[in-house]
Amino acid sequence: MSILNFDKFSIYLILETTSLKIKLEDFIDQIVDAGVSIIQLRDKGSAENERYLTSLKLSKILENKNCKLIINDSIDIALSVNADGVHLGIKDTPINVVRLKYPNLILGYSCNNIHDVEIANQHADYIGIGPAFKSSTKLDIRNILSVEEIEQLSKISKIPSFAIGGIDDINIYEIRNNTSVNGVAISSHITSSLTPYDTVTRLLR
Repeated sequence: MSILNFDKFSIYLILETTSLKIKLEDFIDQIVDAGVSIIQLRDKGSAENERYLTSLKLSKILENKNCKLIINDSIDIALSVNADGVHLGIKDTPINVVRLKYPNLILGYSCNNIHDVEIANQHADYIGIGPAFKSSTKLDIRNILSVEEIEQLSKISKIPSFAIGGIDDINIYEIRNNTSVNGVAISSHITSSLTPYDTVTRLLR
C-alpha cells in the first residue's frame, strides 16, 4: 500500500537541529542536492512550540524541493504545517487509527521484530528497522538487531524499509552489502557534519 517508491539506495535523514554545525537552510540545501529524499524532524528535546516552528520553517524550505517532510510522533504538527507524513512507534497513537483518520498522510513505523512488521504491512507506507548499531542520539532503544535480523525483517516487509540506528560511512557497507533494505536512516553522522553535501555523497557511493 506504500505511496513511496525508491529506485535506488536512499538516505533518510533523522533531523536533530541541536546538532547542526551550519544554518538550517544551508544544511537542507546541501543534503537535498546530495540526494537525501526524505527528512524526519525528530528534535526530541525541544518543546512542542519549538518543534512546530522548526517544522513550519522546514516545510517552507522544502516547498519546491524533491524531498518529503515527515514529523516524528506528532500528528498535530504534521497536519498544521502541511507535512507529507508522520512517523510512529509502538508507544504512539496506534497506526491503524491514524491510517483510518488520515488516509492521505505518509505513515512510517518503527520495527524491531516480526510482529511490528506485520502491523506495518497493513497500515504503513515504509518502516524503519533497527536499531542496527548503538546510537548516541536515541537512548530509549529496543534490542539491537544483527544484520541477519535486519535482512529477515526487510524480506517480510511489503513496503519500503530503512535500517536505522548508529549508521555511519563505515558500517553502512554492512547494511548495503548484506541486506535488501531500500536505504538507511541516519542522524548525527550527517547533522554534525560541517560539509553535509560531501558526507551524504560519500554515504551514497
